[in-house]
Amino acid sequence: LSAKEQEKLVSAIKVILRDEDGLCFEEDKRTGEKRLRFMGPLHMELVQERLAEEFHVLQFSLGPPRIGYFATPRASTTARAEHKSGGKTNIRKGIVHEKIGHTDAWAKVELAPGERNSGITVLDPAPCLVGRSAGVARGLANGLRAGLEMGTLGGLPVTDVTVRLKEAEVENEELAFLAAEAAVARALQLAATDVSVLEPYVQVQVDVPSAYLDAIVKDLENRHGEIWGTQPSEGDAKLVLAEVPLKDMQNYAGD
Repeated sequence: LSAKEQEKLVSAIKVILRDEDGLCFEEDKRTGEKRLRFMGPLHMELVQERLAEEFHVLQFSLGPPRIGYFATPRASTTARAEHKSGGKTNIRKGIVHEKIGHTDAWAKVELAPGERNSGITVLDPAPCLVGRSAGVARGLANGLRAGLEMGTLGGLPVTDVTVRLKEAEVENEELAFLAAEAAVARALQLAATDVSVLEPYVQVQVDVPSAYLDAIVKDLENRHGEIWGTQPSEGDAKLVLAEVPLKDMQNYAGD
C-alpha cells in the first residue's frame, strides 16, 4: 500500500474501533509491526466487509492469522544489573586495546508470577525512592515497565507478571531508566528456564440438530475442547457449550 492508502486504512480502522467490540489495533514495540486482533476468522471477514462497503478500502491484504501465545514465570526471580559508562578504545602498534567503562548506575528487581489475566504490573517502588528526585522515580518506573513490554520469556511476550524494585543506585532519570530496564532483562533471562506458556482459548456455542449432536461433540473433543454441556435450542436442536484452543478452531465454520 502507498503512504496515502495506508493513512486511509488506519483512519478507517480507528473509526471502526469505536463500535466494533473485540477488535484491537496495536503496534508491537519490539518490531514496530502494526497488528489487528480479531475474535476469529468470521470477525475478520466482517471487518473487511465494513472497510470495503463503508470506507471503500478495497486493497486490504492481511498476512496469515497468528495465534498470540504468551509466557509467564512460574517462580519469583531476583536479579541485579549494572549500567556502565562508555569505555575507551586505543590502538597501539596495530593492536586494539579496550578499556571498560565504570559502573555509573545499578538496580535490583524481583520478578514474580501475577494473577491470571492481570497483564504487566509494576509494583509501587516507593520504599526505594526515599530522597530521590521525581525524575529518578519516573525513570525507574518507566524502565521497569519498558523492560517487561520489550522483553520476552523463551521468545514469547510476557504477561501476568509483577516486577518490584528492591534497590537502586542512580543519579538521574536517564540512568535510572537504563539500569531498571537492564535489571528486568536480566531477571527475564534467569526466569526463562521455568515458564508457563499461556495458550488462548475461545468459548464456543454450536447450535446443532439433535441428530448431529454426538458428531459435533466428538469433533470438538478431537480439537482438544472441553465440553461444558448442552442447552435446549429451537425445535429439536441443541446448543453445545465448550471451550477450545484457538489454534484448533481456525476455519471451523469452513470445516
